[in-house]
Amino acid sequence: MDKFVSYRGRNFKFQIWDTAGQEKYGPLAQMYYRDADVAILVYDSTDKQTFSGLKTWHMELAEKGPRNLILAIVGNKAELTDEQEVSESEGERYASKHRAIFKGTSAKENTGIDELFENILDDLLDHSVVEETHDMNTSKLAHPRKQQHEEVNRRCC
Repeated sequence: MDKFVSYRGRNFKFQIWDTAGQEKYGPLAQMYYRDADVAILVYDSTDKQTFSGLKTWHMELAEKGPRNLILAIVGNKAELTDEQEVSESEGERYASKHRAIFKGTSAKENTGIDELFENILDDLLDHSVVEETHDMNTSKLAHPRKQQHEEVNRRCC
C-alpha cells in the first residue's frame, strides 16, 4: 500500500508492507524490511497478547533489520479507553526505552495517524538529505547509511 503525505511544503510517498503480525509472514518479512528506513510496529491496546507479539517483532528487527532503522511503536484502538489492556503509558515507556516514536491511534476514528507520519518524517528529515523527484511531485529521502552501502557495493567484486 502506498500512503502519500504532504508535510513542510513537500509531498512524500510511503510504501507500506503489512504482515498483520502473523508468524507465517516471518520469513517474508526480512525481504520487506531489509532496505527499510522505518518500521512501524502496531499493537491492539485492548489485547495484551498483541503487545507481547510486538516485542517479538522488535527483537527480529533489532537482530536482522537495518542498523539505523527509525522505529515507531503504535497503540491502536485508543478510542476504546474502557477496554484497554495495555495503557498508553506502558506503550510510551517501551518506546522510550528503545528510542522509538510512540503514538496512540484509532484507525476507526482516524486519529493520531497523520501525527504519527509527521513524527516519522521529522526523524527522517533530521537524518536525511531530501531530493526532489519528478514522480508525482514527491520528495525522496537519501540516507547516509544507504549511500555508504551503495559505495561499498560499487567497490565490491
